[in-house]
Amino acid sequence: MKILYFLLLFFPIEAFSVNIISWWGYLDQDLKESITKKCKTEINIDEYFSTEEFLRRTKNGNYSILIYSMDAYNLISNKIVRIENSNILKNYHKNVRSSFSRNKMSKYSNIYALGTSGYLYNKKYYSKEEFENLDLVLAKYSNSKVILGDSMIENIRLLGHKDLNEVNKSIIDEFKNKFKNNKVLFTNDFTQEISISGIQLGYVWLGFANSNLDFIVDKKFNFVSADLISLTENSVKAKCVMNELSSKKTLEKSVFKNNYFSPYSDFNENYSNKFNVFYKNYMENFDKNVWVGSFDKVNYDRMNILWKKIKISLVQ
Repeated sequence: MKILYFLLLFFPIEAFSVNIISWWGYLDQDLKESITKKCKTEINIDEYFSTEEFLRRTKNGNYSILIYSMDAYNLISNKIVRIENSNILKNYHKNVRSSFSRNKMSKYSNIYALGTSGYLYNKKYYSKEEFENLDLVLAKYSNSKVILGDSMIENIRLLGHKDLNEVNKSIIDEFKNKFKNNKVLFTNDFTQEISISGIQLGYVWLGFANSNLDFIVDKKFNFVSADLISLTENSVKAKCVMNELSSKKTLEKSVFKNNYFSPYSDFNENYSNKFNVFYKNYMENFDKNVWVGSFDKVNYDRMNILWKKIKISLVQ
């Protein structure tokens, strides 16, 4: 007993477990218990609400597995290890497999969830055809309220920027000019906000395409965003947990619950017909889309400062 006490004193229980950090709400208790049993290891899960929080907590945190937005890949690439994932990739939807395999990230990560952003709109105010030109829509409905998701990269894409690392402070004026006739609200509680009287348009992630409002992706700015899952160590137990979390069975339960897309499938019986039509089209055209990309550390910090200034300029 003294020896055991001595070991625990110097090696806390986390040292004998697989520690995971993930977006809030991704991993539930049933999934944790199932993988614990399958991999015969203790699992600890920490959750976060933003990429900034993820980066802050992983700076000194002892995590075996990271689940994170791909825009943070370059910022944590020095922490993760190369993986053997051919058995995972071969089962992805063929267009996802083709596109992801050409990306260097595929050597160090699996896809946990796929997404994109588009316009969530109330057809009482807008027609689908109008979204061929967002500027005309915003001008036509001046003084209307517009909500934007609090996502730096996705909103920069909305303005048509392809090379994120070349964006400079002139983007503040670009945003001000884009929404000069509209009242802008930044939020991540889209379903509540867009139902409020006066809120007529939102630029949001695709999960809300399954709401009772209509959703359309702008063909000019279509891109693929993803949450990735990576290892920071090559232990047998960590690799087992990683493989289970990356499996089709896990993702098609966990990811669909959060209204994202799995890299494996092109439909899900639990979704509405409207959403499944969108999902199938998304997969069929996947190889034509551009990955959202990742900043380097210098430009990430620089853009975070600009993003705060952009938000202040639009809500004044």
